[in-house]
Amino acid sequence: GSWTAADPTVGLMSCAALAVSGGYLAFFHTAKLVTANLAIALGVAAVHALRMAFEGQEVLALSMYFLVIELNAGVPLAIQIVIH
Repeated sequence: GSWTAADPTVGLMSCAALAVSGGYLAFFHTAKLVTANLAIALGVAAVHALRMAFEGQEVLALSMYFLVIELNAGVPLAIQIVIH
């Protein structure tokens, strides 16, 4: 899957993979980079969620978007709490 997938469901779930890079950035780099990673993930996910909503899958789009938020905010935050 990729961020530019023709199927917005695939693109939206691809954004969840950015939690891995967010964890790496939280462990080895600064909070500014973690914030940039989160902004990219949420921005791209919002585009795909809107595409899904326009196709009539509003509830699924919203729940998948919140999953992306939870993963991309929770993983780096947990790592930052543990190492600082």
